Amino acid sequence: MIFVSFLKDVHLWFLCLCFQVYLSFNNVSALKMLAARSSWRLSCEKDQVQLYTLEQKSMLSFKIECEVDVPAHRAFDLLAELSNRPSWDSHYNQSGKRILQDFILLASKRKPCGSGQDPYVIALRSVSLPTHPPTEGYNRGEVLCAGFTILETKDNKSATLTRYCRLSSSFYHTFCSCSQYLTRNRL
Repeated sequence: MIFVSFLKDVHLWFLCLCFQVYLSFNNVSALKMLAARSSWRLSCEKDQVQLYTLEQKSMLSFKIECEVDVPAHRAFDLLAELSNRPSWDSHYNQSGKRILQDFILLASKRKPCGSGQDPYVIALRSVSLPTHPPTEGYNRGEVLCAGFTILETKDNKSATLTRYCRLSSSFYHTFCSCSQYLTRNRL
């Protein structure tokens, strides 16, 4: 009887693990598919930061890209640690009269599979967890597909940082803050 219970527990654990791997793989794949779209249109460029847009049916996506003077592996380590985010993203320091939002995000992180043109990937998307209902006084936000790709440059001393998401007009400042944060913490 105990052995059967143990097997059921192991089976459930294995199913949960497989489901987590599946969700993480799909999260990274969705971001890489968005990044691979060929119809991105350069909308503007300011201070060597390029803003691209992509319109698809009822979805508008944005891509912001710049080169940062930080090695790709260091940028990945800094950005993959979500607890660092309030250091550069003002949306994580909301107070006063702004609309407060909460999110339940699946964060999937992947290092390059080899050398060459394979980027570091940090993919984010919203998930629903019955154990975490919306917080009272907050609006539950939703992220369909967002994240970063970080591609090492040829000199290995800097990286091309690209952010993908649907965003508001204030996001340019958030992205610039991110770039400054990486530079301040380069080593």
